Amino acid sequence: MGLLSLKCPPPGPFGGNGENFQPSCRHQCSCIDGTVGCQALCPLELPMASLSCPDPQLLKAPGQCCKKFVCGKGPKKFGEDLLLTPLPPLLKAHSVRRKCLTRTTDWSPCSKTCSLGVSTRVTNDNPQCKLAKETRLCEIRPCGQPDFTKLKKGRKCLRTHKAQEPAHYTYAGCKSLRRYKPSYCGSCLDGRCCVPLHTRTLAVPFSCPDGDAFNRSVMVIHSCQCGPAHCQPPSKAAEQLQHHLNGDMRKFLV
Repeated sequence: MGLLSLKCPPPGPFGGNGENFQPSCRHQCSCIDGTVGCQALCPLELPMASLSCPDPQLLKAPGQCCKKFVCGKGPKKFGEDLLLTPLPPLLKAHSVRRKCLTRTTDWSPCSKTCSLGVSTRVTNDNPQCKLAKETRLCEIRPCGQPDFTKLKKGRKCLRTHKAQEPAHYTYAGCKSLRRYKPSYCGSCLDGRCCVPLHTRTLAVPFSCPDGDAFNRSVMVIHSCQCGPAHCQPPSKAAEQLQHHLNGDMRKFLV
């Protein structure tokens, strides 16, 4: 019941304080402590559209005070076939992504300081907008003794350098379809450790002797940084990732 800033009418055809009266066919009013409160007798809001009544309307009925709810001319008018037909997958994905606030973590440090390792991150940047773990192969440098004879005078760290000859990536007994000339981080004489600073991820196709083929994401190094803070030992989780990729039966050959 809505309260109006009106005084109750004096005793008469509408009644006085504490009495009910109907100023029109659409409202029922009462006097409460000298204030008029009125309640609508006719529906004011439309119900939600549904398959049984996709186009509800309030229409004036002949000879009646209140308007009546009337459905449209039928479901076909509002496109019932469209409502019952599942959306195409691409349209569903687009609808979800419009509401998706994407979040992506940084890539974890490579699980090995030399030779082939693995790096991971978590992201919801996918059509389902669901958190998922992504992995990529990484190689900071080949294993072996660094050639510090190449150090320039006054320098204590080898610079980032490219492989001398292009070579195939090898993984689980399979090799990349083409050859690559990756960059590697250098090493230091004073105990500092060098790790990738700027990288990108490259999709690399692999082929296997048994005819199997697959793609793997591979880290490509653009620049490195050196410092004592980068000499942390890998975590147990990272050590486990050296030997097994989550959801992947292929193992590293190290």
